[in-house]
Amino acid sequence: QLQEAFQLLLEVLACQDQYAPGVLPPLEQFKRQVVMQLLAVPATRKGRYVSLGFMAERGCALEMLRDHPSLIPETLLAMQCDTTASAASSFLKTLLAAARTEANASQELALEAAAACGASSAGAGASDTALAASSPWVALWRGALLRVLYGKNEKLRAYVSVHALPVVLDLEPACALELIHATLVDPAPEPVPGTSRVAALVAVLKAARGMGLVADLDGLMGRAGRRHLEMDPEALLTAAVGHASEAVRLDALELACISSKMSDPPGQLELSIAGRWLSLCMRSTAQGSRNKCLVLVTKLIARIRMAVAHIHNKMASRGGPAHPSSSKGKGVQVIFCLDTNDEADAPEAGAAAAAAAAAAAAAATADPWSAETAILKR
Repeated sequence: QLQEAFQLLLEVLACQDQYAPGVLPPLEQFKRQVVMQLLAVPATRKGRYVSLGFMAERGCALEMLRDHPSLIPETLLAMQCDTTASAASSFLKTLLAAARTEANASQELALEAAAACGASSAGAGASDTALAASSPWVALWRGALLRVLYGKNEKLRAYVSVHALPVVLDLEPACALELIHATLVDPAPEPVPGTSRVAALVAVLKAARGMGLVADLDGLMGRAGRRHLEMDPEALLTAAVGHASEAVRLDALELACISSKMSDPPGQLELSIAGRWLSLCMRSTAQGSRNKCLVLVTKLIARIRMAVAHIHNKMASRGGPAHPSSSKGKGVQVIFCLDTNDEADAPEAGAAAAAAAAAAAAAATADPWSAETAILKR
């Protein structure tokens, strides 16, 4: 009720300043005083963020970031506490949405706020890169966010990945590629264990894939992905399996096993990560986390089974022979086959296979799909 009363007070003062100016002190002066008092409240106080969100929605977002550049780092730091994580996440979304609206209206103020936030994050490892931000709005938060993802505080990185990354990716989905690129343009070697660009890469990919922005990891291995990112995603994601942090290793396994669409079959990169993880990390994982690993591998197996069943149903539901130039039903991959020795050891199976092949060859002229149907039946 107190927050609602404060919100109504701001609306009443705005109406009075519009229709009866001069009766009270200027509204902008009152807003600045209120913002200064709210920013003086410790960042661990939950009620601070609701009131700051009200002020941000009323045209104070860029001014707050310009006069108090550490506002976003303080908000991210408050997310590691369960009591303030939700409030800080909601305030971050309100602040960035209001800042983007104000940046479109006042480009000069946006550049001033971006310069102040960039100077506050200078010299912070991953944020001190040669890659310029795509817009002043991105420059407001990118340095502080990468600093957390790049740092040694694993608990803070985990909370920010859950509460902050989905916020910025929801506001601007195209920032996922920019965040990935920004974590990799630094040519410096990997720092001490626990601080890594690989950890930031895995966190961004995990959040983007959870929101459905990255459907197939193998797409990053294509020619277009390497041209935009200027990197080898396969080597970096494989390196995440051997990372010094157990949390990063588990996130890499989750990235390989879970997809937003269960009927999508895993690609070569995902199977490579999962296989490498099982061969290297299964015994070195703590006993408490081993059950989670087994659950992830079980989900991967269930995903493979569902993808195979989906492909089989698509093949079985085909009404008739498709056009010879159509690609329908041609995405089935051969899983295994009998070699010549196996056929010699199993004469009955070899004879049946030869008969099926002969029947398929005889009917190939009448039905172009008969050969494929015979192979599937075999």
